[in-house]
Amino acid sequence: MASIGSTLGTGGGIRIRRVDPHDAMPLATMISDSFLAFNQSVNIPPHVDGFTLETSRDLMKHFTSTPTMYGVVAVEESSGALMAGGFMYPGDVYAIGPVFADNAFKGRGAGKAVMVALIEKVRSENAKSIRLCQVAANPISFGLYASLGFVPVECWMDLEGNVTTEEASSANRSCGFSPVTGVDVRRMEEADVKCCNELHKKTMGFDREQRIRMDIPNGAAWVAVRAGEIIMPILVL
Repeated sequence: MASIGSTLGTGGGIRIRRVDPHDAMPLATMISDSFLAFNQSVNIPPHVDGFTLETSRDLMKHFTSTPTMYGVVAVEESSGALMAGGFMYPGDVYAIGPVFADNAFKGRGAGKAVMVALIEKVRSENAKSIRLCQVAANPISFGLYASLGFVPVECWMDLEGNVTTEEASSANRSCGFSPVTGVDVRRMEEADVKCCNELHKKTMGFDREQRIRMDIPNGAAWVAVRAGEIIMPILVL
């Protein structure tokens, strides 16, 4: 395993270090270009508002300035250029992602070096396990994660789109769904975190309090409320 700050013998020499707020802008360009190139290579439409340069800048600013988020970058020793980056959320079960590499450095082992460093950090914290999600159309990433000891656990579907209230009502009627009444959706507040975490633990089996709390400042955390009681936390990923 590679220690933070060590040099890995991969190609021209790769150094792993902790991410810095000054890395936000170059990492934003890197992740935006990387995901766009992958989507184009397999003819998959990009995520709705996901990893555009603008949204990537906001995401990287948030990730690199949030103390509870753990991130590392791979740096080419000969040039000092950023080659890859990766982040993970702490907790009983660590959640890795996103992990990405500069298109110009793909195939050099930078992504693997980042993953090894993240895994080493998790082991040092004695966490229960590590989880990540991977698009099924990316066999290269699947192969990398399998080589590092990850095993597929479950499949899930990501449905995306911009739906108006009228369209949603029409879809519900066509499927025979009754309108949902008595449920309000509002932004999550600090006072909601513990309740939302208990719901998460009840459903998923592990703690995610820090991850839930982290999304409140940037407006990505919401709650569904019925009769004054929170029935569902909603995190906009």
